[in-house]
Amino acid sequence: MIVLSVQKGDEMRYIPIVSPVPLFDLFDNKMVEADGSPAAATVNKFLLARIADPAFTKGKSADAGARLVAATKKRIDSAKGGFVELEDEQWERICAATQHPEREVYDPRCQHCLVPLLDAVLEAKEEVPVELKRTN
Repeated sequence: MIVLSVQKGDEMRYIPIVSPVPLFDLFDNKMVEADGSPAAATVNKFLLARIADPAFTKGKSADAGARLVAATKKRIDSAKGGFVELEDEQWERICAATQHPEREVYDPRCQHCLVPLLDAVLEAKEEVPVELKRTN
């Protein structure tokens, strides 16, 4: 398990990265990618999709929104030792885009599979995980 950390002021939030989640429709048929491989959702893809949603930058000017997306993407992509550190605003906006997306980003056929990813983001912990303490 990899864990993402999210900074909240001087505090941190830690989002565990669960294993990739295989995607199935409501009738348990495997969803597939364009190349025919089994479709799966990862925490990284999930977070990147959230920062691509207009809800993430809502209320920001175009330039401020672009900078927020760029900074957040950089932190998500550069996770070291199983963690990525995000500022409080970034985590709150990811939560907002997760709970109230402005785009229909959740395929209704397989959105039920995303519960582990939703929980990982929305139930971020403030306590430093033991795994992170070991890497410092």
